[in-house]
Formats: sequence, structure tokens, C-alpha cells
Amino acid sequence: MKYILVFMWCIIGVQAFAQGDAPFKQHPVLPDFQLRLLDSTMYFRSKLPAGKPVVLVYFSPECGHCQNEAKALADSIALVDKAVYLWVSFHPLPAIAAFAKQYQLAGRSQVIFGRDEAYHLPSYFKVRYLPFVVVFNAQHRIVQVYEGGAYVKEIAEQLQHLP
Repeated sequence: MKYILVFMWCIIGVQAFAQGDAPFKQHPVLPDFQLRLLDSTMYFRSKLPAGKPVVLVYFSPECGHCQNEAKALADSIALVDKAVYLWVSFHPLPAIAAFAKQYQLAGRSQVIFGRDEAYHLPSYFKVRYLPFVVVFNAQHRIVQVYEGGAYVKEIAEQLQHLP
């Protein structure tokens, strides 16, 4: 009986730990990352343009809400042109490239598509719903987190209020 109680307390402890706060809540900044870009080169946080806000979109090419987010961005890119957009996925590069091309976002200077091969970003943010959107200011501190997507107009409003 004693062993059963110890076992149950261990289970409860593990579940409580697993459901704890995401690391970004304790450190509300854009973490270091490594992305494999569409041309297979590596991209790091240190390569981001200094002094520009960043909008991170964690997505799946197969996700309908992600597709809607991409279409809305392509239709309203001028509203958010002061930010760098990082579209990050765990899917293979060919699927990411097809997605970027389909929504006419590939090749835009302020839009970067990449694969997080280490699965670092979804772990850091504890992503549960897609698209997962995070707006960062020019110092790469979190301004707003949107689980399940955001309207481009909302993001544009966030960016306009940044210094």
C-alpha cells in the first residue's frame, strides 16, 4: 500500500512538472535558434537585422488556419513591412518551400522560412495550437503571444505601437 501511494505521488509530480510554465514566461525574449532555410543554409538569431521587430509564426503547411494566416499576410504585407517575419515549421523543407511559394511569400526580403530541426522553438514556447504567433519588439522582447493565430491587422496594430 505504501508503494502505491509513493508511486501515485510520483505520477502527480511528473504531471505537475510537465504542465508547468513555458520557459518564455520566465524569460520573455526570442531565444537563440538554428533554422535550416529553404536553400539549406543555416540561419541563427544573430543574423536577424538589428533594431527590427520580429514576428515568429510557428506553423504547419497542412494546417488550414496557417494557410489562412499566410494568405492574409500576403494580401496585407504592406501593413507589417517594418517587421521581419520568421515562419518556422518542423515539416520537411520541400513542404515548407511549396507553402511559401503557394502564398507568394517566398523571396520577400522581410519573410524568412525555415525548419527548426532541433524542435527548440516549440519546446521553448510549449506550442499547443497552430499557427502560434509571437510579436517581438526591436530588442527581441515579447510583446504579444497569439495561440491559434492572429489577424494581420492585430499584428500591424501591435507593431505601430512599438517605439
